Amino acid sequence: MEFLKIKSLYQNKLGIFYLFFTICFLFLSNKASSQSEMRIDYQAEERSVLQVLKDIEEEYGVRFSYATESIENKKVKLNAKNQLLEDFLKTLLTDLQMDFKIFDQNILLRKNQNYHASNSPTYQKNLHLRGRVTNATATENIVSATIYISNSSIGTYSDEQGNFDIEIPAGFLQEKLMIQFLGYEQTAYRIAELEYEFMLIPLSESPLLIEEILIVNREKPIRSKAFDNSISLTKNQLSDLTAGLAGSDLARQLQLLPGINASNDASADIKIRGSNADETLLILDGMPIYHANHFYGIFSAINTAYLEEVNLYKNIFPIQYGGKTGGVVEMLSANEVSDTFKLNTEVNLLTASLNTAIPISPKSMFYFAGRTTYTDVSNSNFYSFADQQEAVSEVETFRGKVLRFSNNPNFKFNDINAKYALELNAKNNLQLNFYSSADRFSNKYNREAINSGNFQLQLVNEEKESWDNLAANFNYQTIFNEQLALSTNFHYTKYHNAAFSAFNFKGNNPNAISFGYQQNNEIQDLGADIHLTSGQSNRNLKAGISFTRHQILYRFIENDTESLFENTLISEFSPYAEYKFSPLKQLTIQAGIRGTYYEGTGKLYSSPRIMLNYSLSENTYLKTSFASNQQFLRELEYQYRGESKRLWVNAGSQEIPVLQSQNYMMGGLFRFKNLSADVEFYYKDMTGTLEYIVVNPGESVMALNTSRDYQFFTGTGIAKGMDILLSSGYKNYDTYLAYTLSKTTYKMPKIARGKDYPSEDDRRHQLKWINKLVFRQLTFGADWVYTSGRRYINSAKIEEGSNIRDLNPEDLFDDLPAYQRIDLSVTYAFPIKNSRSAIGISLFNALNNNNVKFIQTVVSFDTQNEMTVTPIFGSEANLLNRTFNLSWRLWL
Repeated sequence: MEFLKIKSLYQNKLGIFYLFFTICFLFLSNKASSQSEMRIDYQAEERSVLQVLKDIEEEYGVRFSYATESIENKKVKLNAKNQLLEDFLKTLLTDLQMDFKIFDQNILLRKNQNYHASNSPTYQKNLHLRGRVTNATATENIVSATIYISNSSIGTYSDEQGNFDIEIPAGFLQEKLMIQFLGYEQTAYRIAELEYEFMLIPLSESPLLIEEILIVNREKPIRSKAFDNSISLTKNQLSDLTAGLAGSDLARQLQLLPGINASNDASADIKIRGSNADETLLILDGMPIYHANHFYGIFSAINTAYLEEVNLYKNIFPIQYGGKTGGVVEMLSANEVSDTFKLNTEVNLLTASLNTAIPISPKSMFYFAGRTTYTDVSNSNFYSFADQQEAVSEVETFRGKVLRFSNNPNFKFNDINAKYALELNAKNNLQLNFYSSADRFSNKYNREAINSGNFQLQLVNEEKESWDNLAANFNYQTIFNEQLALSTNFHYTKYHNAAFSAFNFKGNNPNAISFGYQQNNEIQDLGADIHLTSGQSNRNLKAGISFTRHQILYRFIENDTESLFENTLISEFSPYAEYKFSPLKQLTIQAGIRGTYYEGTGKLYSSPRIMLNYSLSENTYLKTSFASNQQFLRELEYQYRGESKRLWVNAGSQEIPVLQSQNYMMGGLFRFKNLSADVEFYYKDMTGTLEYIVVNPGESVMALNTSRDYQFFTGTGIAKGMDILLSSGYKNYDTYLAYTLSKTTYKMPKIARGKDYPSEDDRRHQLKWINKLVFRQLTFGADWVYTSGRRYINSAKIEEGSNIRDLNPEDLFDDLPAYQRIDLSVTYAFPIKNSRSAIGISLFNALNNNNVKFIQTVVSFDTQNEMTVTPIFGSEANLLNRTFNLSWRLWL
């Protein structure tokens, strides 16, 4: 009976919501009150107050926040036995004229009301202000930031935790509180308008302009974060003009990191450690994005100039993110509110973009970014699949010869980002975010071939495709106190894709054979996420709940026969909790669990995760993690005559299973004077891997205008390997080397006799070497990328009637050639009056390597007046050849 009651409660989602948050609030309340009952044993002879505080922190796991200069270097004598923490602090601090307040594991110290910083009448008590200074995303504290009162000599500095403590005399209430730090934008607050005595102050990074000389706050190209095992790209790196084909490009920069597939410069997909692109969560300011590609992946659909910071999670990821098995790319835009107008523009041979920040009021800001092609891609001569071939050429009379030709599609795209940020007060802020992108593609070609027997073949093809993204959300954050904060996010996301391709094939026979495909795909998400965060960075609890409703439509038609169709509405409901603590000074443990009820299967799924970091020294960290993940929405990838096509589908429909993975990682982070090394060994065990392929890949002319036998196949998979990131930064030279040794295999009981075979995203070796040299106002870049070739089903080597169930992997699959390229670039930065400007020149694939995207087989057959003619009429789509681009950017 008790079990039935629990089951009934679970089925009542509203009941779970209230139960879950009641437990969290009770837990937080108990935590907050437990510290006041802590008892201290401490004896000391002639010990400084500062050292006593450090001893208590290490022994009892609490943390003191104070302005360093407010603690007098006084020695005390203590003999406390089983003394309440509150009584112990009173004894310790009374003579220093200091008050304290206990917030969970953190204890705030400040001068009490009887303390006077000066005997001057202007220093009569009026306002005692405390706070913390952080970077723009509140992920790092800023040490030694300057905090001062305008038109005065009164000021202080932030301490080792970013905390500060300042007394504001009565005579200065009409002045401003100024916060400064080198390389960051100055922030100011009107003292008279301050509503709280504790402030969280985020600073945004900013290059400096001094006496007509451009000074850039140079950082290391990328940062490996020990506390959450992520890799971070900051604003300065993201704005690098040399990082892409058409200005700075997010996808190109991420693909240069270890463990990310970079073997296809016609793909902006982020494929992590053998995973498909759909297994990576792209989250932009809390909005999930389903297809962030422009021009089939030549460019990312995310405007890099709009972003402030990007965090890549390859192991475990923040507990509020779920529904993916590969990893997370968290993209954050600026959210500061200031009185400074900002504008930067960029123009290159293909696109023009605008990015601006406009103050609306003293407490609100509007951000906008737009980007578009101003000419058709094909007309710009920016892109070409391959070198042109002769329109008429001979066909060999043996199986295996593929006729290759080039084609230039017509393409246009655009994207828009917008944000309204409102600071209601020091502890409450609101953001409204918007994102939109659109791509339009069309392509036609007509090719002929004649053999020595005057047998003529003609192929006419027309194809069109369009895809759009639309997303919006509402974010509200409130800080109850330094220990407790609430984050609320409501979002809407839509993705739509429509495509068709029509072939007309003729021989000497006047009757043409027509064949082709159509697909339609749409996802609409409506979701919410609410979570509480309690504690400090070394002891932190996060608990929340999320809900998403998915509306999914997908359809695939080949030769007027519908092979796939689904139009459904399903929901996900996920409570979660995560706790981070340090039982030892050197050890940090982060453990969490996420439960998901998925309506598509009617089942409850559990996603536990744990991460351990151990510090051997200040510069040496050992790390390990485990995560169990599930994915309910999947991008079905199938090959239509050699070219990959995609459809977003939902598990539970057709024969599509939930993808589940067990992710293991162990490694270390080692930092030296000018060098850091990040090494990770990983192993991922997958169940529910999926293939949607033709059972009989060998085809004849008679089967061209009929629907082929596509079927679902499911099984297991294993991805394992090693990621190495070596990063070094000198005075004017930065370099990093990223290497991945990996193997990803699938095992399907009904494919290739049940033997293991390499997945499409298997790459044995991936090596990327990135270099940047800054000489005065010039920045030189040189990148080298090498990866092993990918596998594909080679119809040209498969006999007609062959069945994939019976073929050996070596007979079914083939490998494309290895991929490699060298990119060169140079940027010149110069001031224009009070503004900054830069011109960038880049040469993509400087050595013009002939990298192949896919080989498309159209037809092979035996017929011609009792003569055997076995041509294969197809195309090879090459990736970008040597490509030049010129960019110009202006910052106002």
